[in-house]
Amino acid sequence: MRHLAIGFVLCFVVSCLMGLPAAVRADVAFASAVGNDDATPASEVKDKKAEKKKAKKKASDEAAKEEKKDEKKDDAKACDKTVEAAKDAPKEDEAKKGETKKDEKKDAAPKAQAAKPAQPAAPKPPVHEVEAGPFQVTVELKGVFEAREMAEVSIEAKQWSQFSVLKAVEHGKKVKQGDLLIAFDPEKIDRAIDELRRQVKLSDIGMRNLKEQLDATEKLVPMDLEAVDRRQRIEKEDYDQAMKVDVPLVKESAAFSLKSSEESLAYAKEELEQLEKMYKADDLTDDTEEIILRRARFQVAMGEFSLKLAKRRYEEAMKFSLPRQLESLEDSMTRSTLSNEKSKILLPLTLTKSKLEWEKAQIEREDLDKRLKELLADRRFMTVKSPADGIVYYGECVKGRWTGTTSDTSFQPEATVPTKKVIMTVLKTRPLIIRSAVAENEIRQVREGLKGKVKPTAFPDVRFEAVLAEVASVPDAGNQFPVKLMVTDRVTVNVMPGMTCTAKLVAHEREDALTIPPTALGTDPLDETKYFVHLVDKDGKSEKHPVKIGERTAKAIEILEGLSAGDKVLLACPNDAGKKKPEVKKEEKPEQKSEQKPDEKVKPKTEDKK
Repeated sequence: MRHLAIGFVLCFVVSCLMGLPAAVRADVAFASAVGNDDATPASEVKDKKAEKKKAKKKASDEAAKEEKKDEKKDDAKACDKTVEAAKDAPKEDEAKKGETKKDEKKDAAPKAQAAKPAQPAAPKPPVHEVEAGPFQVTVELKGVFEAREMAEVSIEAKQWSQFSVLKAVEHGKKVKQGDLLIAFDPEKIDRAIDELRRQVKLSDIGMRNLKEQLDATEKLVPMDLEAVDRRQRIEKEDYDQAMKVDVPLVKESAAFSLKSSEESLAYAKEELEQLEKMYKADDLTDDTEEIILRRARFQVAMGEFSLKLAKRRYEEAMKFSLPRQLESLEDSMTRSTLSNEKSKILLPLTLTKSKLEWEKAQIEREDLDKRLKELLADRRFMTVKSPADGIVYYGECVKGRWTGTTSDTSFQPEATVPTKKVIMTVLKTRPLIIRSAVAENEIRQVREGLKGKVKPTAFPDVRFEAVLAEVASVPDAGNQFPVKLMVTDRVTVNVMPGMTCTAKLVAHEREDALTIPPTALGTDPLDETKYFVHLVDKDGKSEKHPVKIGERTAKAIEILEGLSAGDKVLLACPNDAGKKKPEVKKEEKPEQKSEQKPDEKVKPKTEDKK
């Protein structure tokens, strides 16, 4: 397609050139001819000019027509040739490519050198000369000043908790041992002590009463148990007597009463019959005899009625009265037995209860005594005095930091102060220690006995000598290892506990250490514990060389083995150092093809055609 476009362009140029009119060319020729006839007369010249103009006009018209025809034919032929040439150009290029491929490869370098301007030689990589000199590794810590001697003030009350402030010493006040720090209102605790003493007296009275009851119960319970046994024995005897004697006797009495009524009736009837026979034989009946007979007849009637009643009583006794009495007797015996058994159980429990109540009263009494004793001891905390000489700080010092409030609001009048908590600290401002913490990635460099300099935040131009005294073996919640430093210098500036500082400890130091910049050290990608440098020889060539390193800082790395003073190493270790280059020959061909762009091949050929 590119060759076709070039052909069309050439065709257009030729047609433009051929399209110029022939009259223009004739005028140019005529002008040159007129310039050469200087000796001709003027009139003749005019005539000749007129004739020539006419002839020129005819000739120009005819020539223009012929030229147009010829131009059209030539344009058509030129366009056809251009199109054919453009079509044949790719084929010719492919053929030429096959023939000149080897020549182009050979001539590529010379052409590139001829096309490109000469470049300056690449500069040599910078090197570092190994020298022996002082090397120091430091650890920087943020710390807080803390007093070495501190006396904490807290209210260790056991019973009382309402400590209402009357007055308190100011924060930062200098005090001496025995000076008043806080005074509390004792009114409420005094009332509580009086109330507790009254409870003690009431407890004594109750205990005496319980003691009397216990003593009486201890005597009565055995007697009551004996009475229960005795009552149970009597009731058993009565029951046996009733069943063996009384019940048969009742039955016999009822039967005898019935029989007696029957005998009385029979006796009355027999007597009446005898009287009637006697009086009937005499045939004489006076008033006295009549009275005797009437009496005898009444006795018979009364005997009959008595017999009737005796039968009724007998039947009632046998069917109702006697069974009911037996049932009542059985129930009474059962109840008595249960009551006796209950008494035998409850009476010892009553004694046990009395003993437990007595023991409980004793415990309560002891508790009252203890509470009263502790409350009287808490009464002494109503006035808190300084345990030592020093400066008063509100709150508690925890790892150099002051907890709680440092304002006066916590100790204003009527404010309540908590118990069993440090509320004040009396400390001596000298000597000082420093509380700090070491990060996990630096703990290997820190050990007891390290020395360093301390810079107070408030006095950046002042330095103190300090030594690391303690290092925690386990980290805290934030993976920090608490440490403690002792200030060994005399502190002349006004540094107070609670102020911050920066401590710089010398963890490692050598006077003749061999060091290199961190950029010169390489790490084996297959083993991160192996290190190397590129050692430069006298000819300027570098070679990978293993080394053993020691401590390191942000600017230098200590070399323990592998280098000597005066050796030179590459300042920047190559990125691919220590890596094996892949040996793949087939992959080089596509790289060469990619470097030879198609535009670079086509340009010289199109220029040749043009």
